Amino acid sequence: MGAHGVRGRVYELDRDVFLQRAEDLLLRFRLMEEKHHLPGKFSKGMQQKIMLILGFLNKPDVYIVDEPFIGLDPKAIKDFLNMLDEERKRGAGILMSTHMLDTAERISSSFVLLSGGRLVAKGTLQDIQKQCGLPDAPLFDCFHSLI
Repeated sequence: MGAHGVRGRVYELDRDVFLQRAEDLLLRFRLMEEKHHLPGKFSKGMQQKIMLILGFLNKPDVYIVDEPFIGLDPKAIKDFLNMLDEERKRGAGILMSTHMLDTAERISSSFVLLSGGRLVAKGTLQDIQKQCGLPDAPLFDCFHSLI
């Protein structure tokens, strides 16, 4: 059956759809030259890109991403954010856990801010700005005013 057949079946994708999506994602994340290499010796950034590719292959209804920016170069971060935006426009939900509040602010519509395992604020940016009394402040400043 071959590795492509097994992976496609895991994702319940037609072989041709699987191969086309995989190729598109490899191109987007600039990994075409590595497509036949084993990822064990890849850099942290390359391994992170492979994990993102695997996550985008089957176009799920909900994405749960935890610190997705670690090890990614600025171009890969931009590619990833563009893909998340495309998926959100498709109707997919996105739950992201990150410490990069400036990036989260640019791409998210609502937030849950935690500090030391304690909820400190939740809602839209405007809700959080109102909570902390900083009407035009970025999320980063709001967070630090609340902890």
